[in-house]
Amino acid sequence: MEAAIWGFIGTIVGALASILTTFLVSWNNRWLQSDANKFKREEKRKEFQRTTLMQLQDAVMSAIRLAVRVHIEDTHYYRNNPDTDRPGLLPEELSNELMLSIQELNRLIERVDDDSLRINLKNLRIKICEIQRSTSESHSHALVQDANTAFGVVQEEIGAILRQNQ
Repeated sequence: MEAAIWGFIGTIVGALASILTTFLVSWNNRWLQSDANKFKREEKRKEFQRTTLMQLQDAVMSAIRLAVRVHIEDTHYYRNNPDTDRPGLLPEELSNELMLSIQELNRLIERVDDDSLRINLKNLRIKICEIQRSTSESHSHALVQDANTAFGVVQEEIGAILRQNQ
């Protein structure tokens, strides 16, 4: 009978060891899957930010180009109307292009994860919008200079973030 009891105890111990092993393997697999999912989510987030920042570089470049075109229009207007202190009307096509460019810029700015960059982008957008409300040729020139300076800062910051998140 002692052999039967030892056999029964061995069976119980073996079953418990098997259950414990199954539990540990299952728990470890769940932990590994959780880590893999976190890694995947982080990679998706980084890829989204990379894509957004590259689109943002193009949108900022387009907006600053349009701002310079606005400045050129202002320069012509103020040279032809030296006694005015009111902004001239932009050609409809340029006005629409600028409006669409600013809309695209707004859309992309809100996707940016970096708070400092988002603030700098909003400041740049404000400076670009101010150019169309200049009151003289010299005022327009000063606004373009401010926007170009802000543009340089933003482009450097975007580049640094892109290099950092590779």
